[in-house]
Amino acid sequence: MFYHLQCLEICERKKASEDSWTEQVIGAPLISNPVQVPDQNNMYIARYDKDGLVYFGGAWNESGVVQCEFACEQVKLKGADIGDKIWVPYLPY
Repeated sequence: MFYHLQCLEICERKKASEDSWTEQVIGAPLISNPVQVPDQNNMYIARYDKDGLVYFGGAWNESGVVQCEFACEQVKLKGADIGDKIWVPYLPY
């Protein structure tokens, strides 16, 4: 939830009218204009949906492809554990 609140604050500062999220394939190049975690280089806000629950975590560019990490039910999940898609907010301009 912390990352989501930061996303809302960033979007508000940029005068975005709403959050815009897009699917991001793990292991693919990073989308254009992702919302960066404030004061952290190469760290982006990310969301993972599993079994009807939403988890927030971080994504980053590692050697040209996206990797990620989430805390799900007291377990850390990384990109290889998820092996699918995550959601990343972006600025649509």
